[in-house]
Amino acid sequence: MAKTKELSLNDIKNKKVFLFSGEDIYSKEEAINSIIEYHFRDNEGLKDFNFNNYSDENINLNEISGILHSYPIMADNRIVYFSNIDKMPADLGELIQIFLKKKNDSTIIILNGTKIDKRKVFFKELLKNKNCISLEFKPKNEKEKLVWIQKYLREKNKKITRNALNMLSLNLSENLNTISSELDKLITFCNKEEIDEDTIEENIGISKTFNIFKLQTAIVNKNQREAIFIASNILLNKENKIDPIGINIYLSKIFVNALKIKSEAENKNYPVKSAAYNLGFNNPWRDQDIITCAEIYSLEELIKALDFFLEVDIKLKSNYLNPDLVLNSLIIKLCSSHREEFIVSSYFS
Repeated sequence: MAKTKELSLNDIKNKKVFLFSGEDIYSKEEAINSIIEYHFRDNEGLKDFNFNNYSDENINLNEISGILHSYPIMADNRIVYFSNIDKMPADLGELIQIFLKKKNDSTIIILNGTKIDKRKVFFKELLKNKNCISLEFKPKNEKEKLVWIQKYLREKNKKITRNALNMLSLNLSENLNTISSELDKLITFCNKEEIDEDTIEENIGISKTFNIFKLQTAIVNKNQREAIFIASNILLNKENKIDPIGINIYLSKIFVNALKIKSEAENKNYPVKSAAYNLGFNNPWRDQDIITCAEIYSLEELIKALDFFLEVDIKLKSNYLNPDLVLNSLIIKLCSSHREEFIVSSYFS
């Protein structure tokens, strides 16, 4: 099974075969570049003589066989890199296996693919090799993306406020190449020591007023008019990467967690804030709206809200209803009193 740890300097120094898979292209490229840079750190010019790059489009088995078994020129190592290994012919796998049995420690092999079928004989045998390390680079979740953005900026000697970090995390795509490009833009044009919401709005176009955080705050406080206004502007802004389905999913998580807190509070006769703390919702910037939601909404309203989110998810994925209308319907139902929910639901159903 692929390891989930990151590539370490010790791995780079001691391993001879690297098998990389997964959809996080940026992190894979970073790992590949770190291997190449380490082995040619003393003389970059030697890379031209000792680095060979193959993909599924330029396979020449006779040439590859000769390269694998040849010694490096004026260097300690030769690196042979294969991209799109999941599309390579079976003959290549056999060729690599023959080479590995020769124990040529001067040649380093990097195999890179997206969805590698590790049930195949070649990969099974490869993973048994003590000189092989296999790493899977999965897309980062929200928490991992936050950490990655902070680390990226810190390495560039830039700080970022918590609100600005949240704006970036939710509005930028999952692709780290795209995120890094936007961060580089912020670093270039930000004259301040710390990147804030104004910096992001001015340079990337993400609104500090009309964003998902402002929307969630308006909804949990049952401010219906403000919530509809913010939602409409979010959808109008083409720079926003979050769509109505994403908004629905994001808001549903707020209410699911609020329901957990409310249930805990009522079952144990605790104040909501005490129940929230007991359940681990004790981060002021992250959990405040969740706690507010649990305080303002009744248990019955929270349970009913989950039905609303499910209903909206189905409608948005059906592609026959106007997304703006469906989202407005959700906001009205969430922000209205229990009695009014049923009045508006008949109109928007």
